[in-house]
Amino acid sequence: MLKKNCSHEASFLWPYSRDAIERFNDFLRSRGLYTPSRPALAALRGAASAENLLHFNLLGKIGLENRLRPWDRIAGARLIFHWAQ
Repeated sequence: MLKKNCSHEASFLWPYSRDAIERFNDFLRSRGLYTPSRPALAALRGAASAENLLHFNLLGKIGLENRLRPWDRIAGARLIFHWAQ
């Protein structure tokens, strides 16, 4: 087994490759959890990117620390590291 050290700045973590997405979705479905469709994943990634840009470039600078992150409520997103091991 080969493991690589990597980091990611995204606030919405989900696999990117088609194969990894399918395997992760299978992992979540086997536990009875929600799996977003491909269009929903694209929308969530776009929303997460826009939210980060807005927060770091505007809201954070004027002192508004509350973050709007509806993707944090997707239970499967918290399991990505369990799946990847």
